[in-house]
Amino acid sequence: MELKRNASLREYTSWRIGGKAEWLAEVKDKQELKKAVEWGRKRGLPITILGGGSNVLISDKGIEGLVILNRKGKNFSQEKKEGKVKVVVESGVNLAWLLKELFAQGTTGLEKFVGIPGTIGGAVFNNIHGKDGYLFAEVVKEVEVLTPEGKVKNVSRRESEFAYDFSRFQKSGEIILAADLVLPQTPLEEAKKVVKEWGKRKVLSQPQNSAGCVFKNLSEEQQKRLGLPTASFGYVIDKILGLKGKRIGGARISEKHANFIVNETGKAKAAEVMALIRLVQRETEKKLGFTPQLEIFLLGSFD
Repeated sequence: MELKRNASLREYTSWRIGGKAEWLAEVKDKQELKKAVEWGRKRGLPITILGGGSNVLISDKGIEGLVILNRKGKNFSQEKKEGKVKVVVESGVNLAWLLKELFAQGTTGLEKFVGIPGTIGGAVFNNIHGKDGYLFAEVVKEVEVLTPEGKVKNVSRRESEFAYDFSRFQKSGEIILAADLVLPQTPLEEAKKVVKEWGKRKVLSQPQNSAGCVFKNLSEEQQKRLGLPTASFGYVIDKILGLKGKRIGGARISEKHANFIVNETGKAKAAEVMALIRLVQRETEKKLGFTPQLEIFLLGSFD
C-alpha cells in the first residue's frame, strides 16, 4: 500500500478536475484495500473509495480524510458450467480490461458494457446500465463486502437492493471487495460484433474530458406527463432548456451530447461544473416543475 499526504486527485478522474486528498492510499488488491480501510478507521478518518474516477465530481477544496484509490486490481477467476460462466473478480479490476481478458479466453457476457470506464466495484456500486439499458445487476450473483464493523460478508443480489443507477452500497457504508458474476454465454463472434458496433456508437456520441451523463434520464411517468418522444435528459437540456453549448469558465455543456459537461479547456474548476449543474436544475424546475437527479456523485464540500 502506497500512502501519500495532500495528494492531488485531478489526475485520477476522467474530468481532470478536483482538489487534494488529505491522505491518499493506492491499493492493488482486496487485501491491501482491507488494510487501508483498517488504517483509516483506526485513526477515525472518513474514508472515500475512488475507482476509475469516471462518475464523480471532486470539489476544488478536495476531500478530507483518507481516499483509497482502488483501480489496479488484476485478480479474477472463472469456472464454466452448463452454458454459463461464473467469474469471481475483485472490485479494483477495470471493467474494460476484464472484458478483453475474458474475450481472450473465449468468455462472453460483458459485451453490453463495452465503452463504460471504471472498475467492477464501481459497476456494482452504481448498478451501471449498458446497451439497451441492460443493468449490471443482471450478471451479479453475490457481492463480498467489508462492513462498517470490519467484518467480511457476502451479500446476495436480492439483498443488494439493486435499482436503476442504485445499490444498497450507496447508503450502507459497506465497502465492496469482490463480486461473483454469472455470465450468460453467446457466440464469441456475435459478442465481438456487439463490442464493435456499440463501442463505435459510444465513441461517436459521447464526448471526452467528461464524467459520463450528469443527470439521470426521465422516468416513464415524467416522459409521459411531459409528452416527450424520449426519456433522454440530454434531449431536455437541448430542446426544452436550450442550454446545449452553454459555457461557464472552462466547463461547457457538450455540443455532442447535452447530458455531458466537458472540461473544454483542460483547466475547468469543479465550481464551474457545479454552476452549470445548478443552472440546469433551476431552469428545469422553472420550466418543467421538478429538479433533475444527478447521475454523478459529488465528493467533498460544494457549499
